[in-house]
Amino acid sequence: MLISVIVPCFNEADVIEKTISKLSEVMTDIERARQLSYELVFVDDGSRDATLDKLKAAALTDKHIK
Repeated sequence: MLISVIVPCFNEADVIEKTISKLSEVMTDIERARQLSYELVFVDDGSRDATLDKLKAAALTDKHIK
């Protein structure tokens, strides 16, 4: 079973890395405990800061991030 977590983002550059880290931590625990797969789908709605760049960088290093 695949769990999809949808996260809307807008100008979150200051906190997006912490958000990704915390969500990944929680979902990895669930994945291990329940034998479930997951994906984190971040939806950026035209941020004017570095949010999108940080999301793209994170997606390159974590297969769960879309």
